[in-house]
Amino acid sequence: MAEIDIIVPKITVQQKAVVDIEELYSLIKKFALDKGYDLAEENYKQEGDTTKVDLEASREVDDYTKYIIKIGIAASDLKKVETKKKILYEGIIEVDFEARLKRDYEGTWEKKPIHRIMRGFFDKYVLKGKFDEYASEIRDETYLLMELVRSFLKLPKPIA
Repeated sequence: MAEIDIIVPKITVQQKAVVDIEELYSLIKKFALDKGYDLAEENYKQEGDTTKVDLEASREVDDYTKYIIKIGIAASDLKKVETKKKILYEGIIEVDFEARLKRDYEGTWEKKPIHRIMRGFFDKYVLKGKFDEYASEIRDETYLLMELVRSFLKLPKPIA
């Protein structure tokens, strides 16, 4: 079984606004593709004026490690707003982000107990520096995506 480290715990940005939801989805998709991620829609649910979409952006870093960014988009209290150019929606938009580092994602080192022990040793002592670099990279990419979404939703930057 693969080992999963949560690098960025769930962070949520929320805004009551008039939004082009298709453009928000396109922004996330473009970011994922530009950074070399595969983007998959894991779940889509629509009930009344509420819509929820769960996306997973994943990228194989090497034959042992995979980056995963979970993105949840929820829109509630939606009301259609028609303009001359396109249809927009007014409501509460909530976008969640969570970043994970998945090690031994193919389960190669799970077949025998001695392999699991060896994997644990290598992960802890030999490859630790490499995993720290990977964690830093996926953390930076997740925060960059979050800032792009915050900017799209016209949210002010948080005070550090």
